Amino acid sequence: MLEPTSAVLPELHKQAVLDKLAPLLHELGAAKIPGSRLAPLIDSVLPAGTNYRLFVQGRKPANLRAFVEQYLKGLVEVTTEKSGTDPIYNIPSASSAKGKIRAYGMLWKSFVAVAPSRQLFFDRSTSELNLRESSSPALAETPTIHSVTIAEFEAMRGRFLTLLEESGEATPELKALLDCDVPVTYQVWISRLKSTTPRLDRRWQEFRRDSILRLFESRLIGLAVQGDRIEELKLQLLRDFEQTRAGKLEAEPAAVLDTGDVSSGGQKEAKEKHARELLRAVVDRMTMEQMQGVNIPFSIVLELIKHLPQ
Repeated sequence: MLEPTSAVLPELHKQAVLDKLAPLLHELGAAKIPGSRLAPLIDSVLPAGTNYRLFVQGRKPANLRAFVEQYLKGLVEVTTEKSGTDPIYNIPSASSAKGKIRAYGMLWKSFVAVAPSRQLFFDRSTSELNLRESSSPALAETPTIHSVTIAEFEAMRGRFLTLLEESGEATPELKALLDCDVPVTYQVWISRLKSTTPRLDRRWQEFRRDSILRLFESRLIGLAVQGDRIEELKLQLLRDFEQTRAGKLEAEPAAVLDTGDVSSGGQKEAKEKHARELLRAVVDRMTMEQMQGVNIPFSIVLELIKHLPQ
């Protein structure tokens, strides 16, 4: 198939290119990008059958830098940096690890999700964190930073309970919850912490945050990231966490209830109890309008009416 010549090239509107490319770059969550990764992103937003070189044929050389300078001003910046022979470009809208929050909570959410749709990885060429689809393969230059596992979250809860016991603050109900054979969802766990006197949920959130940061640090150490850069990336992840709290976007990990056969009435009752606790926690977060939209069997309403004071 012949590529279009300059005489038959479709008109290229700069603003249209910027509007299409900006969200793709934002989704990467990186302050820098190598040319080898930038080029295919640019081509993906150009008219079908074309590539960036065709639109800078009048420039010498007709290369990626020429296209960036002509069409991507304000969105991408040329630098003198290179990774081997691969030129590095800046993305001004994305800050460095010491700058503004730039991932809108996605870095933190991907790291704490038990089954994330996107995986966090470290780009050795730019020393930046980045995101990609979970189905994408990991390469030597972009190793995956594996998300926190269910086992690690459970161990986290166990350590928190131990700290409470050492200070004489653990409650029998909390200990019984963790000793139960039935998996405990995150919402049930939080609901139980809120019901204690004094409430323990805020202390848990601080403990959980610090524990996750330590796990993140251990992951980076395992990838042989330099110490100074590890501290910068921990700060970046912490700021990303603060963004999730500010926007109430954090997706809390939850262990899925066992869906296998119930072997005893006791297990069934425990599951029902946990399900009721989870439902109460959900209702506590709902607005009046949301509660009005909940479908409740009328037979239950009639039964409740019988017990209302006359």
